Amino acid sequence: MLFALLYPRFTAADRAAVDAMRAAHDPHRARLVDPHITLVFGVAEASPAPLLALAEQLAAETSRFAVTFDGFHVEADPRDRTRKVLLDAVEGRESVAALHEAFYEARPAAERLPFTAHMTVATTMTDAAERAAISAAEALPRPIRGTVEAIAIERLADGRLTRLGAFPLAD
Repeated sequence: MLFALLYPRFTAADRAAVDAMRAAHDPHRARLVDPHITLVFGVAEASPAPLLALAEQLAAETSRFAVTFDGFHVEADPRDRTRKVLLDAVEGRESVAALHEAFYEARPAAERLPFTAHMTVATTMTDAAERAAISAAEALPRPIRGTVEAIAIERLADGRLTRLGAFPLAD
């Protein structure tokens, strides 16, 4: 499965808060992948070349941008029957959405899921775990600020994420 991801660069304090939240409430994914924004959700393709070429093109056409997370919501994920706590992007939301849309417009056969610019910080399967994650999200210092500087294309196989390419955004 291939993914297109953005890895915001955060202040040390914001990164520590996000890392602690994810370690407590999404430990599997926290070990698998750093805090990120997913642009393309797990697509099965024979070759990563078209996705890599598209990422390179979009990166060259997109300037680095600030992203700020302020507020959160809970969303059911029908793919794995979990509920996720998502930090909502406010500043930078339009840039994230434009990149997401550009990836899917270039690949019209790809399955589209509803999209909001967000960063997942918790994955829960029980009501008690969801309540605990919501409590932790409410306690996060906000806003959480970062800068998006590149688009990464990664492959998930055998429980490991491998970076196939990272393309710096324009200055």
